[in-house]
Amino acid sequence: MGKTSAKSKRKYNNGAYTVVRAELDKELIAQWKAALKEDELTQAGFIREAMQKYLNERKDGAFE
Repeated sequence: MGKTSAKSKRKYNNGAYTVVRAELDKELIAQWKAALKEDELTQAGFIREAMQKYLNERKDGAFE
């Protein structure tokens, strides 16, 4: 990827996405990454689906 392409992509990503960061136990993360690899899931995809599931359940009153 050329410098212009990388710069354009970075500019788009900075406007379209937010970085989420958490400090978690190394062993937990190692197990999670192994399970994701086994299930052929990406970290971002897993987190996105978990967030959507939580928001849908919350909307449906599961957390009241």
